[in-house]
Amino acid sequence: EMKKKKKKKKKKKKKKKEEEEEEEEEEEEEEEEDEAIVAAAAATTAAAAAEEEEEEEEEEEEEEEEEEEEEE
Repeated sequence: EMKKKKKKKKKKKKKKKEEEEEEEEEEEEEEEEDEAIVAAAAATTAAAAAEEEEEEEEEEEEEEEEEEEEEE
């Protein structure tokens, strides 16, 4: 009887530990996914900012060319 209880208790403990480890792994995966999403968002933002900056530079160049043409 006592051996059965000990075995049962040991099994329960092992199962609980496995569940905790599984939960930890899931949390880590979620964190990695979140980090990937943040990184992708940052990359998208950076690309958009670079594109906007490039467009502004092109506009400035066009304005300068127009001013030079007017002066001539």
